[in-house]
Amino acid sequence: MKRRRLGMRPRATRAAVIGYPNVGKSSLINRLLGRKLAKSRNIPGFTKTIQWIRIGGMMGSIGDESPKDSLELLDTPGIIPPRLHDQEAATALAICNDIGQAAYSASSVAAAFFDKAKEVYRLRKGYVSLSRIERRYKLPIHELSGEDALSDLADSMFEGNLDLAGEKVLADFRKGYLGPITLELPPDILDRNRKNEEEESRVENEEENFGNEDIDEEQSEESETDEQEDGMKNQLEQSRSTIATGNESADRKSNTVKEDFVERSDKGKFDGW
Repeated sequence: MKRRRLGMRPRATRAAVIGYPNVGKSSLINRLLGRKLAKSRNIPGFTKTIQWIRIGGMMGSIGDESPKDSLELLDTPGIIPPRLHDQEAATALAICNDIGQAAYSASSVAAAFFDKAKEVYRLRKGYVSLSRIERRYKLPIHELSGEDALSDLADSMFEGNLDLAGEKVLADFRKGYLGPITLELPPDILDRNRKNEEEESRVENEEENFGNEDIDEEQSEESETDEQEDGMKNQLEQSRSTIATGNESADRKSNTVKEDFVERSDKGKFDGW
């Protein structure tokens, strides 16, 4: 209404296209427009300025309150937090080429990709084709860690160069040569898996505690048996000591009686002239 009072044509409907770097914002605008007007390349951070691009019909007349099928989209540079505290999320962004390559090591990210693909496959086999990855690189990915798999790939194809091997793996993933792959699972699957792991851990702890209780009972019974045996040994030793003491006393008494008898007998004897 204000623009019409001022003699201006109505403004077109406006919307901003925002998101992470290199997710296809400019490509989406070009697809809607039907021609390549917004510059785009498969490089994160290629779009560096904002740009309004009109899509749709002609503007309405001055007396018309609304434009005729007119839409203006704002092409914007990719937005990413200056500091990513969640390293797992940062790794996923690097795998998807949403972070500039100068910010990460291709070999480390490629090794993390192998580990992540194996983890997703373990929880949901339909979310990643691990066999397709193994056929492409001729490696038993499911038996190796990410670092070992990348090292074997570098030895077999790139003369031990880990960076070249990492760039190869990441390029294959981004171009779709490894098939449809998701790097994240739905929250409900993760929650169920977490609950299952907690239940398994609880059962293991209970079994371990039960085993420890059995061991403690056995040790306690052994200790009681040892104490009883020690008590019996002490009683036997005391009995032996008492018997020995009694024998010594009886011997002393017997010797004393013999001496007295000899002494009395000697008194009546004739000693001679």
